[in-house]
Amino acid sequence: LLYTIKFEAKSTLTIMTELESFLVEIFSLNTPSQISKRPCSATGTQSVPSTYRITQNDGKVVDIFVKTVYAQSYKDAKVIEKEELMYTVLIPKVTEFVDRHCTDMGDRIRACFPKYYGICHEKSGSQSLVLEDYNSREGEDFQPFELSKCVKVAETLALLNAGFLAWQQRCNPGYSRAKMDEKYPAIVNYPTVFNFPELKKYANGKKPEEMTGFKFQTMASVVCKVLRAYIKDLEEDKEKREEILYKIERFTELSPNIPLVVSELRNLETNYNDMCPILGDVHPSNIAVSATTGNVIFVDFGLCGFSSPIVDFHWFVANAAGSLWSKGNVKWLFEQYLDKFVETAEEVGMEIDREDLHEEFENTKGIGIILELIFATFGLVWKLKVEGVSADKIGEFIHEVIALDVKDKRDKSKIRDELEKVLGDGLRLKLLRKIMKCIGDMDEEILDEFEDIIEAYKEKNGLAEPAEDDDEEED
Repeated sequence: LLYTIKFEAKSTLTIMTELESFLVEIFSLNTPSQISKRPCSATGTQSVPSTYRITQNDGKVVDIFVKTVYAQSYKDAKVIEKEELMYTVLIPKVTEFVDRHCTDMGDRIRACFPKYYGICHEKSGSQSLVLEDYNSREGEDFQPFELSKCVKVAETLALLNAGFLAWQQRCNPGYSRAKMDEKYPAIVNYPTVFNFPELKKYANGKKPEEMTGFKFQTMASVVCKVLRAYIKDLEEDKEKREEILYKIERFTELSPNIPLVVSELRNLETNYNDMCPILGDVHPSNIAVSATTGNVIFVDFGLCGFSSPIVDFHWFVANAAGSLWSKGNVKWLFEQYLDKFVETAEEVGMEIDREDLHEEFENTKGIGIILELIFATFGLVWKLKVEGVSADKIGEFIHEVIALDVKDKRDKSKIRDELEKVLGDGLRLKLLRKIMKCIGDMDEEILDEFEDIIEAYKEKNGLAEPAEDDDEEED
């Protein structure tokens, strides 16, 4: 789903030839025969489609992985350019800054990322990012992220977030949004979950679904209808069921405006200087932990953005811990994150008020809830893909569900029949339960806040529907 690889058979050879030529050049090889294909690494296979072994002229062996983007939509979103900016500009600048305050912190931050070699912009239209295969590091046995490593990952994330925030405050103080857009356009300007430059189109009368970059509203509508069809299977308690159905109705009405809500939640952060570059897609498939040293490595910054550093923590929890841990455990994990954040900030001479970070956690809670829903929702589609269901079949199912009202019992049966057809044997209730839990856990205040944000934005931009005339209503 992240990288839709579509290319004609005749171009495959061209792409490989271009990439090999690029590798020969950046590693100063005598011949392309010094490049051999290897099986993909066990970790991060969604974003590591190719792994190679380079035998250099002096006999030294270098293992690399190559992430190639073919789909036009990801090129338009500047996914590769953002990764390049992270590796070539931001990480070097941040590590150079922290080294001036703490001699080993730059090395600690550099160790959290694979070594960057270069980007190949092929004539055939594809783009390839070439990085060190971190599994080949000496003395490091990197394994896929596991829940038991949550604290270690949260602490490493805090190290990076605090380092980036310290650099932002010291080296870019007082930057306006316009200047930051100009200075780092690839991070601020392109649509990801938290960067929606298309909001101007919304203000000019475009519907949210016509905005580029994000179609969560469509999936949210589908999933809410599916939940209605399965509500009795998912919740036996009648009173609780009615409460969840009520929240589903409210969320269904909100879902077309989710991109707007996320963007406005970010804009509520009045002190722009408390924002900094964030990693973005802090997902288990983009995290590896060393079994020998406990070191953590992050990859895939195609969704990096500019926001509150706490958003990275929400992203991590939504992907890795949120649905499996109680709220109390998430708060406990946040305290571990805060301990490391404050410690790192003090090391680089930055004063941090712990209470301010607690307040920031509460202020960005709405983003955390939306993230959980996003990943649970797309998780359902991902599950269908894993089961080998074709994209066309999933598309047919989605369109079928959108067309149904689901208040009618016959429509509910039809949804169940359609889902059964798509999935084959057995129903996938686990993800539906996860999504239902997200909606069920929503405080009424959160839903009220979302609605208030939408109304305030529409009113401010002249998009609010005119109030009905009371006299006409009486007539």
